[in-house]
Amino acid sequence: NIVLSTGTANANLLTIGLSNVSAFLGFGQGTANALGLQLTGIDLAIALWSEVVPEGQTARSWTSVKASVAFASLVGLSALGLSVTTFGIEVNKENASDHTVVNYVGATATVLDVVVGPGKTVHFDLDGSQGDLIRAFGHVTITIANFVTIGGDFGFEKSTSNGVSKILVGAAGITTFLGTTDESMGVRITNAFFGMVLIQNPGSDNKYALTAGGSAAIVGFEGILELSGSLTVKVNKTGAAVNERIRVGAGYVDVVFANGDDVMGFYGSVSLQIVSFVKVSGNFGFEKHVSGETTKLLIGASNVTVFLGVGAGTPGALGIQVTNGTLGLVLINTGSGNSKYALYAS
Repeated sequence: NIVLSTGTANANLLTIGLSNVSAFLGFGQGTANALGLQLTGIDLAIALWSEVVPEGQTARSWTSVKASVAFASLVGLSALGLSVTTFGIEVNKENASDHTVVNYVGATATVLDVVVGPGKTVHFDLDGSQGDLIRAFGHVTITIANFVTIGGDFGFEKSTSNGVSKILVGAAGITTFLGTTDESMGVRITNAFFGMVLIQNPGSDNKYALTAGGSAAIVGFEGILELSGSLTVKVNKTGAAVNERIRVGAGYVDVVFANGDDVMGFYGSVSLQIVSFVKVSGNFGFEKHVSGETTKLLIGASNVTVFLGVGAGTPGALGIQVTNGTLGLVLINTGSGNSKYALYAS
């Protein structure tokens, strides 16, 4: 007896298990001109369910898959390096006739552990409430011509529930350096993240929501030009509240909007110093809201510090300094040709 996303069923089960398998996806495997993706340490578990029904009735079927890859690398392109570690794949395919899937989560869930090798099993923990699901996640490192190295966790999900299809794409813990090979000059990006929700609802336009952010700093111009800061971007074009959690490697990226307001926002903090003459720092925010024919732009800044003079940041500084600056600006366009605004600054 198995537990489904809706109801239960009696079913026969066929499992397939593989452990520590190697694979090559590409051309010319084993030759000097090989080009493709080499995978090692593959563990794969497949569960094939077939409903037991009286003669003359149509049986339902369900397929669930869990797989992990210890390491994957791109071979055949010396200028492009790509390696993936702790890569995982999860699939929970629905029955075509009633769109049910097997549920492996909860107090009354279907319990399944598939033997994939001597003394080795794969436990299924797929949540049936997510519907028809395809998910991939892991950690990736990409090197391009010894100029750019990008590393971080990633995740991809595709699910369908009640006729609504969703694609979730996420990345977290991203680090990269754009510049010289020895990282003595360029731009360093750290703790970057990205989460995007794509929604397809039959009979309506495709919609999306996203959030992204990270920190960046210029390297190699200390004492001359110093620029660093962080930025977060949030966009909701779904017309509804959003609350999605995207698995990326061992962690998650959340895409959350409390309501369906059409909003685009940029938020962050920045610190800029040019030699010892100009120093600017503070927090900022920019939002665009659209409701019917009315568009609002909200612009704000807080904790702003500005120094113009000599010896910025030293005990002997001489010049003009502004501290704790605040700015709030609202721009409104109602679509009738008249624009209005309100401003507060201190």
